[in-house]
Amino acid sequence: MGRASAAAALLCVLVGGCAEAPPSAPPNVIVVCIDSLRADRLAIYGGPEATSRTFAAIAREGVVFDRAFTVASWTKPSVASLLTGLYPSQHGLIASHETRVDLLPDAVTTLAETLHAGGYRTAAFVENVHLQRKQSALDQGFEVYAEEVGSAREIINGFAAWVGQHDPRPFFAYLHVLDPHWPYAPLPPPAGRPLADDVALRRLHWDLDGGRWPLLRDAVNEQGLRLTAAELSAVTALYDGEIYDVDAALASLLELLRGRGLLEQTLLVVTADHGEGFLDRGRLDHGYGAYDELARIPLLVRLPGGEHGGRRVGEPAQIVDVAPTILDFAGIDAPALGGRSLRAAITGKRMPEHGGIIAEEVHGSITLTALQTARFKYLRSEDLEPRGQGAGVPRLPADLRVGVRVRMEGIAAQEAFVADEIKRVGPGDEDCEMTVPLATLDPGAETAAVLGFSADIRGISAKERAILTSDGRKHVVWAHVQGNRKNGMLVVDDVDRVDVSLPEIELEGLVDVVDVSAAAVSLSVCGMRVLVSGGVRWKEFAASPESSPAVPAAIAAGAPAVREELYDLNNDPHERTNVAAESPEVAAKLASRLAARRAELLAAVAAPERRSVELSDDVRRRLQALGYAE
Repeated sequence: MGRASAAAALLCVLVGGCAEAPPSAPPNVIVVCIDSLRADRLAIYGGPEATSRTFAAIAREGVVFDRAFTVASWTKPSVASLLTGLYPSQHGLIASHETRVDLLPDAVTTLAETLHAGGYRTAAFVENVHLQRKQSALDQGFEVYAEEVGSAREIINGFAAWVGQHDPRPFFAYLHVLDPHWPYAPLPPPAGRPLADDVALRRLHWDLDGGRWPLLRDAVNEQGLRLTAAELSAVTALYDGEIYDVDAALASLLELLRGRGLLEQTLLVVTADHGEGFLDRGRLDHGYGAYDELARIPLLVRLPGGEHGGRRVGEPAQIVDVAPTILDFAGIDAPALGGRSLRAAITGKRMPEHGGIIAEEVHGSITLTALQTARFKYLRSEDLEPRGQGAGVPRLPADLRVGVRVRMEGIAAQEAFVADEIKRVGPGDEDCEMTVPLATLDPGAETAAVLGFSADIRGISAKERAILTSDGRKHVVWAHVQGNRKNGMLVVDDVDRVDVSLPEIELEGLVDVVDVSAAAVSLSVCGMRVLVSGGVRWKEFAASPESSPAVPAAIAAGAPAVREELYDLNNDPHERTNVAAESPEVAAKLASRLAARRAELLAAVAAPERRSVELSDDVRRRLQALGYAE
């Protein structure tokens, strides 16, 4: 004991009443990861205020990182990095395959394992098939690993039941919320927000509550379908509705923690695994690279007692930094990691210079890597098996021709109908028939919007008009509509209400045009453009489908394709203009730096022994429900 400590101890003996201050208890830890949550859709990052008030409340009591980034633009590698503090090439969960799924190697130590060894009880409540233990092995270190839990609210309820069990140990809980992921289907009131009439109608047109919604996304991503400004606004409104649902669930989490006296003893981290694209690069989805709309994520850290609340940090951070930060605040030594503790930034101190933001992912034969510095972002794509256009073009029946009458099922956008089932029907008249959701009309209306048509309804009967007439409340009705095309309009002569539990959009009429290109197949039926999806089902056609259009040999074979992109973030923060060709020296320098940094990361930890399992039919179906598997 030092001289000063001995003197203090003697004083306590003389005056009495002194007690040695107990060591501070390790904090409880909660990590909330919100799947596909794009940072700029939150008010704290410039997004709409009405959908993210709880996020703003957490920000006022916590520390906000303004420049936080993920390490991959899809779930599994990102979450593995969040739960290990390692980059994808370090932990091994880096690739997506068509027939197999990668598993976390046993030799990799997770955050849950380290905390559990340090005296924590551990639990995870997750909703994403990629995170199921059989598909990921990310349950390592969790005493409870509840999967397929449900919505954000159900995940909070599951956590509430678990944390209420008596256990003197501090706890670590990982909550993975899927709500903002495709398809966008926010809760209806009173739990959710009311949808505008046009948004509610488009939700039905796109079958966002059913199984055909990937038709819209794929048609847009394959550049066969262009969304109007109103349609894009509807997409983002539905996405924002999902964020509102998560925001409400976070509010219930805070209320739960406060009510049980846990909030002020808990380290709360709120983040996302990746963002989401809304036509930033002509796509509606994620998993296509380290662009800002996918790479930039929210990162909020609320310390026990709200310490340092309201601070905003401008220094860059990555999802790999979360695990070492938690271990630092828990007072537990971290194993060798790729990330670093953000404690200095959180407490207002200067962080050491950052080596650059790294991203890594593999999709089949394609490897995507990126390096982001203070000024530049460099992206590199290498495809070992480049495939040409036409590889996914649907096959056509030999007897599909102009004049054939067909009935089609699918989804409807303003520009086109997207069909995944086309059935040949018997010869008939030239009428166009549709089963569609319609917005109710005002009594004196002369026209109606029917799919992409402007429809003349002056000739229908009073009884039929009543089906389409508003009763003072805006709502949607399902109807069977029949008419003829004249002068660019659909002249309606018959309307019947459709009262079925699961109505499907159908379009029936004569084929006007069959158009086959090297990239896509489209028809015209009743004068409406019809896109034929890659997985289309042909029914009642006499002849077998023909082969897909041939892919030019020069495209189908050859050396690995390499694409380099370079963006000057000072002048082009939204990454619109690739300047790699104009600045080859900068691109070459960053390419070398990226290769050196990745080699350094691999040398820092023992190389994991890769392992994977076959993709089962059941898992494939679940992945299809999320829009991943074909």
